[in-house]
Amino acid sequence: MPQEFHLAIEGLQSHVDACPGLRAGKQRQSDSFQKLVLPSDGVSYLEMDDNGLPVFSAPGSASTAPVALEALQTGQRPVLAMVSQAGAAPRVNGASAPPATVLWEKDVLQLPGCAYLLHVCVFSVPEIGPPRPDEAGELCAYCKTELLPDSTVYRCQCGKSMHLEEEAEESSEDALQCARLAGRCITCNRPLMLVRGYGYLPPFLDRAASHRRRRPPRSRRRARVAEDQRL
Repeated sequence: MPQEFHLAIEGLQSHVDACPGLRAGKQRQSDSFQKLVLPSDGVSYLEMDDNGLPVFSAPGSASTAPVALEALQTGQRPVLAMVSQAGAAPRVNGASAPPATVLWEKDVLQLPGCAYLLHVCVFSVPEIGPPRPDEAGELCAYCKTELLPDSTVYRCQCGKSMHLEEEAEESSEDALQCARLAGRCITCNRPLMLVRGYGYLPPFLDRAASHRRRRPPRSRRRARVAEDQRL
């Protein structure tokens, strides 16, 4: 399953166009937030631009960046290896970080002198489709029946596959929904992400969405102001 590390930026309301690598993402359906998307290959260098915004360094300027990040896959969960330059003092979860450390999903990173918090999120894209040619004759990890060439399967990061028939096939008595029933991989115990998206989003996004829902529309606010002035 392809996975990306996204750094959700708390405290940033705009300036999306001013930050190379900064994207607007979708939280649920209508709530947007800003994020930095970590490149999937190699080492990335994180610094602040002239406006104090967190950005990934342009090629050739890596030596000035206070923090280097690299995505790694170890065991059941992806991690971010972080190395900071001598004298830099990034903070992780509110505490000073050692020169070399590991960041996990849900951790919060703050660059030295930066007003913004970076929340570590993992964006997953499930691998769903027919069995690979090398899986011919293999058994489903859940029901232990053979994976047929015309089956639809969910493939975990550990390489094991389980049946996940398409919605159009659910009316068939033979349709198998093993991945949906299992919830977790039988082999490695990873939670199964059956749709693309985040397994975790930081609390500040929920707070911001709740505030926007409570705030009346601009037209209604203007009407209230006009009414108050008449009174």
